[in-house]
Amino acid sequence: MLRASMRRWLSAAVALTGLAVGGRAACPGPPAPVALAWKLARSDVAVYDVAPVALAGGREVLGTATVRTVYGHELRDGQYLPVSARADELAAILALHLPTGLTSTPSPQTRRIDLGDAADVVAKGTASATVRDDGKVDVPFTWSFDARGALDRDVRLVVDDGKADGTRTFDPARGVVTSARIRISARKRVATGSKAEPAGRLDGSFDLRLREVRVARYAGFEAEVNATIDAGVKTVKGWQKPDGSYPAFGEHDLGTTALCVLTLAACGVPREDPAVARGLDWIVARNPPPRTYARALALMAFDEAFTPPGEEALLAAGRVKARRRALSAEQRAWCERVAGHLERDMESPGSWGYPSAPNAVLKFDSSNTQYGALGLRAASRLGFPVKDTTWFGLTRHFEVVRERKGPRATLALVRDGDPAPTAPGGTAAAPPTVTVPEVTGFLYSTRETKPWLSMVCAGIASLELARHELLAARSPKATATFVDEVEARVLSGWAWLDAHWAVDRNAEHPGLTWPYYALYALERAAIFSRVRTVGGRDWYFEGAVQLLLRRHADGHWDEAGTDKTIGTCFALLFLKRATVPLAVTTDGK
Repeated sequence: MLRASMRRWLSAAVALTGLAVGGRAACPGPPAPVALAWKLARSDVAVYDVAPVALAGGREVLGTATVRTVYGHELRDGQYLPVSARADELAAILALHLPTGLTSTPSPQTRRIDLGDAADVVAKGTASATVRDDGKVDVPFTWSFDARGALDRDVRLVVDDGKADGTRTFDPARGVVTSARIRISARKRVATGSKAEPAGRLDGSFDLRLREVRVARYAGFEAEVNATIDAGVKTVKGWQKPDGSYPAFGEHDLGTTALCVLTLAACGVPREDPAVARGLDWIVARNPPPRTYARALALMAFDEAFTPPGEEALLAAGRVKARRRALSAEQRAWCERVAGHLERDMESPGSWGYPSAPNAVLKFDSSNTQYGALGLRAASRLGFPVKDTTWFGLTRHFEVVRERKGPRATLALVRDGDPAPTAPGGTAAAPPTVTVPEVTGFLYSTRETKPWLSMVCAGIASLELARHELLAARSPKATATFVDEVEARVLSGWAWLDAHWAVDRNAEHPGLTWPYYALYALERAAIFSRVRTVGGRDWYFEGAVQLLLRRHADGHWDEAGTDKTIGTCFALLFLKRATVPLAVTTDGK
């Protein structure tokens, strides 16, 4: 009787050569193709440790590993391509490429790779497959690649004269690449006019190892999130100075402290807690701040700290008829002054910017504008009225900065209150879909040409908020036509997100900056729009997994573009789902 290992060897030989086993031997035919296919659901994630490989004393040494995630929705036509892929990610993209129909004989492969920060690349090469005794498949590969895409004002980087080789190992039972090793070499050039100047090289060797696969909403997910929030709250408390303030980020001293107090209160720390109480006292002791962010965050911190526990449920049940905030006279007077400054100092109704010189070209932007709107929402909840013209102007702002044209699309959006997406018998049913005539995102300013994830989310949340406030106030501006127009723009924004959004970056932004700022913006947009899934993707699960994977052991997060204090606050606000949903009460708030 054949041993098990011999049987496996013969099975592999059959798969690769087509030889007959048992009975009369057949003439060898062409190698049989090996079927390779990822098996990740749309929100499932494969987690890889990626380490640079160097030689030291003639031996390979692995450097410090970083995390790379592969979500099911990033497998376009079965091949890995992250949203808004960048030139520096070519190594991982080529290493995790999974060609089909391979045999033991190298066969040609061709692939076009769309890049967000460089001209697109066309890669050509070969790959083959060898079935191992343990059932896994080794796939050696080679690539050569050059730039083929067009350049414009947003894409000036060229990656060409590229070569790569290595091997990957695929586990058919799990449906994932379990490891890969790649060597890559290419030149980078920056286009300036009709010339392309050298901009360094893309060289190195990298080792990829599968750490784990996390399925959507896995057992223990909520417990892990809650423990992470608790650890983060402890860390934020530890950063507070004895006077109640927090270390400033640049010139943003009051704004940073307000953001930290907002985060603590949103994560369940009561206002009587010394960390929140000292922070609020320090804020009130300061003169009203001149910056939009600081004004807005301060009002948001007071609203969050003084919101009674369970208020939304009590309002919905009719047990209370109106919001009440037990601010002291000094706190109320300070908040009223800040709210007044915030509404009076708009560049135009519904638009905010940085304090600038009178002749400054850029007077408003969508980031300051969304926080100005959030600050006035907090002011309204604190009992300070906001003019209808301000909310209506907010919708005008996001019309001015909206893309002028876009493609048609079908959007699958599941909202709170929609029926569970299952058919009788437990079979999964398709989510509700809507046709969007024109997919358009929102720009940071009228000087930009491409939307970013954070700004599209800012537009969606701001439009939802403005419409809600006008309807709640029974404003004559909230006509049926106006409501329909806002809904159309909101759906256009969600359709843009369906095609572009990612949870590990501020997608389509020119630089790798502000990923957690973008996550917090996504959280607000989803909660204001009551969205659970987009295109079958679970936005909260995907974002939370990124934060769980990237948290430091002491409970903080680092964010490119800012410091750890602000990045940690944005991360905690996302994990806590801190944004209060839009809900109309009997007093119109």
